[in-house]
Amino acid sequence: MLGRLQIAATVGLLWGIWFPPFAIAAAIGLLLYFTGAIVAHLRSGDRNMLGAMIFLAFSIETSVVLVLNVA
Repeated sequence: MLGRLQIAATVGLLWGIWFPPFAIAAAIGLLLYFTGAIVAHLRSGDRNMLGAMIFLAFSIETSVVLVLNVA
């Protein structure tokens, strides 16, 4: 299921090149995906999440850039 979400986000970002609302939706989906991953790792006791935090930061940046570009 998680792999399907990542593939859907990738397709949404690629399709968003021609139709920006899809890119915004995909970026927001990735943001929620990585936020959920961080919460799941925290609940399981994993404290080494530097990689997840970097991806979350990139997701936030992508969402902001896309929203500002469309607006």
